[in-house]
Amino acid sequence: MLPTRGGCPLSVVIPFYNETAFVRAAVESVLSQGISGLDVIVVNDNPGFFAPEAFSALGVPDRVRVVHQPRNLGLSAARNAGMAVAEGQHIAFLDADDYYISGGLRDLLAYAQHSGADMTHAQTFLTQVGSPRVSVLARDRRLFADQKVRPGLLGLEAAQFITSSWSSLYRAEFLRDAGLTFDEEQRKFEDRLFVLSSVTRAGTIAQLGRPIRVWRRRAGSISTSAPDAEVMELQLKLLEKCMAEVIAWRDRVDAPPRFLKREVFNTLSRLIWDVGILPALADGSAPAGMAQRVQALIADERLGQGIFEDPVIRKISRVGEETRFGRVTRGDFFNVVGAMADGDFAAAYACLTGISTPSAARTVPDLPDLILHLGLHKTGSTAIQSWCAANPQVLADQGVLFPRTGLPGPEFNPTRDGGLPGHQMLLNALRSGAGEDIWQGLAEEIKAAGAERVLLSCENFLMPLRSDRDVALPALLEKLKRFRSIRLLAFVRRPDVWIERFYREVVSNGNRGGARTIEEFLVDYQGILTDFAGLFAPFEAIANGPVRLIDYDAAARGDGVLRAFAQAAGLDLPLGVANPAPQAVYATPDRATIQAARTINMFLTNQTRREDTLRDFFRMVPVHKGPDFSFLSPELAAGVRDSFQAQSAVWAAERGYHADLSSRPEDATWQPLADLPNDVYELVLRCALRTETEVAAPVVPIHYTPPEMPPTAERGVYEGAPILQMRLRPWAARLFRRVRRP
Repeated sequence: MLPTRGGCPLSVVIPFYNETAFVRAAVESVLSQGISGLDVIVVNDNPGFFAPEAFSALGVPDRVRVVHQPRNLGLSAARNAGMAVAEGQHIAFLDADDYYISGGLRDLLAYAQHSGADMTHAQTFLTQVGSPRVSVLARDRRLFADQKVRPGLLGLEAAQFITSSWSSLYRAEFLRDAGLTFDEEQRKFEDRLFVLSSVTRAGTIAQLGRPIRVWRRRAGSISTSAPDAEVMELQLKLLEKCMAEVIAWRDRVDAPPRFLKREVFNTLSRLIWDVGILPALADGSAPAGMAQRVQALIADERLGQGIFEDPVIRKISRVGEETRFGRVTRGDFFNVVGAMADGDFAAAYACLTGISTPSAARTVPDLPDLILHLGLHKTGSTAIQSWCAANPQVLADQGVLFPRTGLPGPEFNPTRDGGLPGHQMLLNALRSGAGEDIWQGLAEEIKAAGAERVLLSCENFLMPLRSDRDVALPALLEKLKRFRSIRLLAFVRRPDVWIERFYREVVSNGNRGGARTIEEFLVDYQGILTDFAGLFAPFEAIANGPVRLIDYDAAARGDGVLRAFAQAAGLDLPLGVANPAPQAVYATPDRATIQAARTINMFLTNQTRREDTLRDFFRMVPVHKGPDFSFLSPELAAGVRDSFQAQSAVWAAERGYHADLSSRPEDATWQPLADLPNDVYELVLRCALRTETEVAAPVVPIHYTPPEMPPTAERGVYEGAPILQMRLRPWAARLFRRVRRP
């Protein structure tokens, strides 16, 4: 255990609202650090829903203190409540859906104790949306990559752009003496104000120089609705308060002008890229008086071209980089800023959005009519695509082309036999430089065939799980505008069954997102997958008509999915055509098999090895016998149905689908998954063994041997000597010394 200097070394404050899928992992990541005398405080900011006894059921151990707010007061108040009862010499903040890496918090505390800094920052890992795969947060990588201790903000200037309270440890005595708490008026967007207040008051600031925690990136809503008046007010107040904080600090310590210039630049960047105020000002929907406040906010300090030569700004500026508005040049930036300063927000926004618009000319249709099957996972898409690919002449006789362009080639090797994503390559090509080639090849195939109609089918054209959907979708729609007319078709099924089957498919495909639990999957995607307007409306806009929603469950019980699809598409099937059941083409694995696949996704981080292991596993796993329950408990299933009812039931009914929102027949007997069968568990181990192709290099052990670090003239300030030292073998030490010689 890490030794302490008497008393409680550390308090970790974890605000909780409804992060039931993650809080256990968050708490465990703290308790497993090996820090003796640790004080862990969970603050229940949702007492109306979570009673005190609920936290044992959520996996929160008894040794963790749970503080219950009188009512929901917001994240700032929750953190303040935790700080008020904290007993540690240092205080850390952890969101309930994030976690520390193994040994990360322990190392940060050791460095904070040894340096004596008021505030000790560490880098943060950021996950991909829906996946445990991590990368270092870009700003941390650029600004905080080395280990050092410096005298306050004047000594560590990059600390002005530490933006999150949970990325640092704070000396409790420093927080108390400085009177630092979170601004409870800021129920949202509260973090940076607390951090900025801290760095402008800290006598010493340290940075560890490596990541110690993971920030789970969460999926946002597909819908592109503008922020409401309350959100815009909170966003603007944060910018105003941060600017006031820097001005007050400048006047207090007579700081150089560059600090205020940096804050103005940061404010402008936030207004342009991050908050929803600018488009609202442009269309006149912003609250009264907001335009004048924005003008006043950016008028304190005029920026020139020299701002881009600032050593800190140069590392964090998005000017000249690819953004959601395209590549914004320096000239573009100053044109936008100039229009904002003049109060012409419509011109500012037009300038900004025009940057990424290659041409204002409308696409002239040069291709025939399109039947677009927006396939959803586990709704018979593979059965339809397999039949169409195997029977091109039946379709050609009716003037319909099912193109070969866009289908996967012979090199396609799915993790489960029978998998077919349809015209997925058309979508994939939009990400690469070869995009124009394949779409041009599609146009040439269509023209060569002389077809009257074209049938495209793809499970992922809707892109419900893509984090860059707002960028990728317009690119796809622009390609589809080349067709003279578009008929939209999609199979849908009852939402609780469909989302659960979708989850199984994600796990089966071998992506890192398949390492997550169904509860974690729902946190990110339940709102998205039950928002049918958000999914389908962009396609309806270019089709100039509604999507035809076909009831998958009714079709499977009736004449079959293939015949239901043919009828909706206006196709005639010969009487002798077999109508394969989707289950026979591409069956969904049972729950135990999926849980085993999830284990493979979690522990094998190499994608090639993971996919190879899954292929072997799915081919060899024994066929399940007996009842197979859903991963969704009755409560979770009801939540999915309620979300669909609120967002999409009326919308879907207008397009032909009347959802079954009754309780599931299995709810009365539902049981959670028990342990994996031993034969399945052993099969996982054998399959993983067969894919290991090389032996990993031995890891050099790391020992805690903090060196003596002589203080400089200012007490408690050290010149960044590392706290971790590696005890190398003699031959390795000699090699290391030789490499380091100039």
